[in-house]
Amino acid sequence: MNVYAAVVFLHVLAASVWLGGHVLFAVAAPALRRQGPEGLRALRTLGLRFRVLSWLSVAALVATGLFFLASGWSASQPPLRDKLGLVGVAIVLKAAHDFWAAPRASSRRGAYVAGAVVLARGTLLVLLAVVYLATQLRR
Repeated sequence: MNVYAAVVFLHVLAASVWLGGHVLFAVAAPALRRQGPEGLRALRTLGLRFRVLSWLSVAALVATGLFFLASGWSASQPPLRDKLGLVGVAIVLKAAHDFWAAPRASSRRGAYVAGAVVLARGTLLVLLAVVYLATQLRR
C-alpha cells in the first residue's frame, strides 16, 4: 500500500468513526434518556468515551485533509471548498456540544438537554452533507 492509499484509508476510517458515532447516538440516546437515572448515567459514560474517540477522529481528518491539500487538491474547487466549510461548521457545532451543552445537560435539565440534542443532530446533518460533497469530488 502506498502512502496516498494509506492516508485515504485513514481519512475514510476517521470520517466513518465520527459519523457512525453520531448515528449511534441519534438512535441510542432517546432510548437511554427514557430509562431514567441509570440510562442517563450510561449515556453520559458513552458520551465521554465517544468524545475522546471523535476528537481523535477530527484530528486525523484535519491532518489527512492537509495532506490532500498539499498533494494537489484545490480548495477552490466548489465541492471541496463547500466540504471544507461544512467541516468547519461541524467542528464548531461539536465543540459547542461537547464543551458547553452536554456537560450542563448532564447536571441540569431543560434547555441544556434540548440544546445538546439540537447541536448533536445539527452536527449529524452537517456530516451527512460533508459525505455527500465528498462523493462529488474529482481528483
